[in-house]
Amino acid sequence: IFKDYLYSRTPDKGFKKSYGRGFFYREPAPFLNELDFNEKLLYRYGVNELHIINELKEIDYDAAFVTSFLTYWYPATFRIIQILKELHPGKPVFLGGVYPKLCKEHAIKKSGADFVIFSNFNIDTLKQIADITGIKTNQNEFTNLSIDLEEVLDKNFISFPTSLGCPFSCRYCASKFLQPDFVSLLLPDISIIKNAYERGTRDIAFLDDALLYNFSNLKKFISSLKNSGIFFRYHTPNGIHIDIIDKEKVIFLKKANFKTLRFGLDTLASSFISSSDKKVKIDKLKTKIGYLKEAGFDKKEIGFYVLLSPFTTQKIIETTIETLKRLEVNIHLNLFSPIPHTKDFDIIKEKFPQIENEPLYHNDSVFIRKFNIFPKNWIDDLKTFIRKHNA
Repeated sequence: IFKDYLYSRTPDKGFKKSYGRGFFYREPAPFLNELDFNEKLLYRYGVNELHIINELKEIDYDAAFVTSFLTYWYPATFRIIQILKELHPGKPVFLGGVYPKLCKEHAIKKSGADFVIFSNFNIDTLKQIADITGIKTNQNEFTNLSIDLEEVLDKNFISFPTSLGCPFSCRYCASKFLQPDFVSLLLPDISIIKNAYERGTRDIAFLDDALLYNFSNLKKFISSLKNSGIFFRYHTPNGIHIDIIDKEKVIFLKKANFKTLRFGLDTLASSFISSSDKKVKIDKLKTKIGYLKEAGFDKKEIGFYVLLSPFTTQKIIETTIETLKRLEVNIHLNLFSPIPHTKDFDIIKEKFPQIENEPLYHNDSVFIRKFNIFPKNWIDDLKTFIRKHNA
């Protein structure tokens, strides 16, 4: 039985944004008071706890498998584990996912899970679970890496990755640590996608770290949908590598009906590149955006993420935003989040050692404001400027 207790829209304004986006249900997160962080009210997102308890009371099972994604989500993960143990004492609870892999010792000492899985889920993991629980498992299910969407087709959009890992090694990203090899997945069966389409779903979001790196795989999948009379709107919220963009790819993306293109730019300069490299980067950026505009993409469909990193300056960030404004594309701020097992984390923890032992400091809003990386008023002014530009 699969239960998703993260995805929960706020009833009165859950789908007010385009393409099925909207506001998630939220509740105040009082546990953040322990961080002496009172500058901004932060929230816990996901399904109401009472609903979770009432539902879990009615479920019988042999073992519970709890996954946790972002490291600073761990308080809610711990609470789920506690609820499971209170409602079903004696039933083993396994904890896996990104959080325990990035914060191994923290998960072992504090989660309350009976078993913590640090590896990616594979046939060896399955054997380990079978040995612990005595549950018979079908090891043939792991002969191929495939995407199973049948449990998540109750939403008004579909989201999944076409690959695992990333061929690049950005200094702030833990993708290489979490998934060392870049692996293409077996894409969902067309009949499953068609079932969602016939029920009214019209949007697919690709969650890859490097969607266009295996361009032929993407083309084959979308072409097979079109040949079956299935026409979606497509979105790339995780960000595409702008260096991979060329005319062929841009024309395909436009004809395929991609409506949300997000690119990871970070900034146009940093202390790690020379002035000549900065000029090349700006010229390449103008060329790539030119390809997008020529293909027919408009300003609202082209967005660039600008990273507010402690390794850059306010002036560089402002210059980057001004350049993107002149190029007439949408701009989206990303606050920097320190992620364990990255080059940036290893540098930053020397200055802020608290981040090594408390994953709540990995939250971008907490980190930026708690340690005064950039002035709050300056960030607020940037957000106001960008909102007006993107309108």
